[in-house]
Amino acid sequence: MDTISNNNGAYGFPSPPNGLVRRVAPPTWARYKLITATTSTETVPMGVYQMLAMVWGGGGTGTSGTPSGGGGGGGFAMGIIDVVPGQLLPTITIGAAAGTSSFGTLLTATGGANASADIGGAGGTGTGTVSLRNNFTASGGVGGTVTTNGCAGGGGAGSPYGNGGAGGDADTVSSNAGGGGGFGGKGGSGITGANNCVGGGGGLTNGGSAVVADARSGGGGSASEGASTSQDVNGGTGGGPYGGLGAVNSTVATTNAGCGGGQGTLLSIANMSLVGGGGGGSANNGLYSSGAGGGGGRRFGGHGGIGGGGGGSNGALAGNGGFGGGGGGATANNTNLPIGRSNGGYGGGGGGSNAGSGGSQGGSGAVMLCWTEGY
Repeated sequence: MDTISNNNGAYGFPSPPNGLVRRVAPPTWARYKLITATTSTETVPMGVYQMLAMVWGGGGTGTSGTPSGGGGGGGFAMGIIDVVPGQLLPTITIGAAAGTSSFGTLLTATGGANASADIGGAGGTGTGTVSLRNNFTASGGVGGTVTTNGCAGGGGAGSPYGNGGAGGDADTVSSNAGGGGGFGGKGGSGITGANNCVGGGGGLTNGGSAVVADARSGGGGSASEGASTSQDVNGGTGGGPYGGLGAVNSTVATTNAGCGGGQGTLLSIANMSLVGGGGGGSANNGLYSSGAGGGGGRRFGGHGGIGGGGGGSNGALAGNGGFGGGGGGATANNTNLPIGRSNGGYGGGGGGSNAGSGGSQGGSGAVMLCWTEGY
């Protein structure tokens, strides 16, 4: 992260008791704690003199019916905080959907805006005290917008990778849906003017967009974008590395799409080491394909992995966003499903829109504290 920084507790916290005034950021962050509820009782672990704090605002909520827009992704702010073992940290506030999160007065991230009818909500923003080491802010992605019909995806949250990806748009046909945005990758769009055009969820790269009728798109991976195919043949391959294969859909054989592989935990966000593939585009009635990046799209939209958006659906089953990922748009009523779909992930993913009676929820905000003992 950074190398050497001279400071004497200039950020509101005292210097270490051993007189060390030159703090060196660790080569990697080894431990973390994810905080999802407001608290004023967090203390610094033993042997820790600096912590990386990452703050996400809540994601905006998508609208319902058709046409309907996606909610905006939450803003992001981070910085290294000077601390001493056992110290009581300032109040950590966690915003609900579309709400603001903060770490004391040092870091603040506003929530993404709720969608308004067919117009996607704006992304949230982040602010941080400029004297913090590794101070960085990013905006959430705007929610997808619909031209005259269809359902759009929710925007992805901002992150250390930069601004969140926008939710996928949809156009003039009610069966067209956009995928949710990810950590930088835009959700794929369904905007061809033909039927059943469904976008895949974004990851670090873009989800596949529907380019012709009956396209089913793969989700975006960490290294390459998702692909799209057409005419009820095969689903598009998920973006790499480890992208899932698209489903085969023919008169001879129908298979389920492959899920995207990869590795990574929430700590991988801090160390910027996410590696994951998008889910392949599914067959017309095949099982959904989740991804370590963005989820694949079609009748069943796959769920996104960490930083990945959910795949869109030309039915009721769009994918949920992973952590920080926007939900996919769903063009059929999903009110009576046993589990929610199209929702934005924790960490400020914007909610996708759906044709049901209630818009899908944006994900609540979050704060993640990271540290390495001995630093």
